[in-house]
Amino acid sequence: MPPTIRPPQKRGTMDFTTVLLIIVALLFMLIAYLRHDGSLSAGLKSGGQTFIKLIPIFVSVFIIVGLSEKLVPQELISRWMGEQSGWRGIVLASALGVVMPPSIFVSFPLAATLYKAGAGIGAGVAFVTSWSLLTLFRMPLEVSIVGLRPTLIRMGVGLIFPIIAGFVADFFFGA
Repeated sequence: MPPTIRPPQKRGTMDFTTVLLIIVALLFMLIAYLRHDGSLSAGLKSGGQTFIKLIPIFVSVFIIVGLSEKLVPQELISRWMGEQSGWRGIVLASALGVVMPPSIFVSFPLAATLYKAGAGIGAGVAFVTSWSLLTLFRMPLEVSIVGLRPTLIRMGVGLIFPIIAGFVADFFFGA
């Protein structure tokens, strides 16, 4: 079976989510303006400071995602995590999710890149589920707050869920 490589989806610059976020932001700005207490300027200043702090993250993510699309052969992704890869693709994607940094700015764009490169829906769901439940980068903070034993129990119990989620996604939505 030839590898599954998905053509890029043609999307406009503004999808529903973008329009919704713009509307909510404008609504918040209007509410802050109508309060006449300086909350509009304080909120915009705070938002601008947050934006400045996030610029290095965004630039790094755009570089990583853009280069990963070009450096990792689509045939390799399709072969190892495509619809035809079965349980191996789901387990591999689950393992990849465990070692991803706990940042939505990295993991979701990478998940989209993997999917566009031919990863199956089961592998994609397993990757995102594993990342959200099991990423190792979050473990030191969790251990410091709840302790080693509860953290290890949660991670041990959670190991099966990305694999189950991947198989369920494959069963209902796979090719």
